[in-house]
Amino acid sequence: MLPKEFRLSLEKNFRRIKKYARPLNTPYFTVLINRPPHSPGTSPNQTKIGFVVSTKVGKSTVRNRAKRLLSESVRLNLDKIPSGLELVFIIRSSAVEVGLEKIQPEVEKVLERIKSV
Repeated sequence: MLPKEFRLSLEKNFRRIKKYARPLNTPYFTVLINRPPHSPGTSPNQTKIGFVVSTKVGKSTVRNRAKRLLSESVRLNLDKIPSGLELVFIIRSSAVEVGLEKIQPEVEKVLERIKSV
């Protein structure tokens, strides 16, 4: 599980990120990347990460397992994420059928691409 200070939780933040973010696509998920403008009361170096799974992916146990797998993969790579970003991972149904060993390399590739953005 991601540490609390890295979690993105409010629905309005998810909507704002979806509106302004740049997408990166992989076979298992899409990452929306947003570098928010600094506003008073917020830290410009704080990274926030959220996970979204559609009900089309499956029942709640399947969706939660997919979120846990991707969350764990991201947690293991927190040190590779540039600071000050907001990331939303939109999980695809193909991620349900694979394990951490397939998702982990995809997360690492995406994080390398994010550094160059």
